Amino acid sequence: MYQSKITKKGQTTIPKKIREEIGLKPGDTVRFSIEDGAIQIRRLLSARSLYGSLKYEGLSNTPADIEATLNEALREKFATGEQWSH
Repeated sequence: MYQSKITKKGQTTIPKKIREEIGLKPGDTVRFSIEDGAIQIRRLLSARSLYGSLKYEGLSNTPADIEATLNEALREKFATGEQWSH
């Protein structure tokens, strides 16, 4: 269990072990939610974080092919518990 103080401005530091566990880096965006009275924090993915996830096998013939490839890459990212930021 970790703890951190809240400043007068409502700011706090996320403990290093937690940042490492969920892969937070400077500049990342996080999303907070409340579930069953507990605060949840999740790292949001950006389009930039997906760079290199898609395999290029030449030009696709249909938008459905592009969508299927993108959905597969997103499923792999979501499997880690991350969320997508729109």
